[in-house]
Amino acid sequence: ETSVSRRDVVQVRDGGYEWQGASALFDTGNESLTVVDAAFARRHGLYAEGGGSGVFAQAERWVTLRGVVPGATVTVPVVTAELRVRGHTFRQQVAVSELGPRTEVLVGIDIIERLWAAGLRIERG
Repeated sequence: ETSVSRRDVVQVRDGGYEWQGASALFDTGNESLTVVDAAFARRHGLYAEGGGSGVFAQAERWVTLRGVVPGATVTVPVVTAELRVRGHTFRQQVAVSELGPRTEVLVGIDIIERLWAAGLRIERG
């Protein structure tokens, strides 16, 4: 397949090295890191506040994300995760933060540019 929908499903490798489906929003306006929802990260052993037993359960660093509202910022943990989109696998750092109710992964330009380079395009809808 040569395209993904703006809202689509991606795979995220959990703390036990199994792939888990996640509802994703591909956001070309997100020029920072890809973000994984905090509840999803907790549920799948990617990050646990205060440390955890999963391989990727501890923050590697912290990053400040800027919100849509001018001046709104939040400092969140960053962990390494593996994501798979249409057969393309990305092992990289992702931010962990609360996302909206329909979004478990906010895919940023860090992954989108690599998908474009691989010939995939983002469809509306």
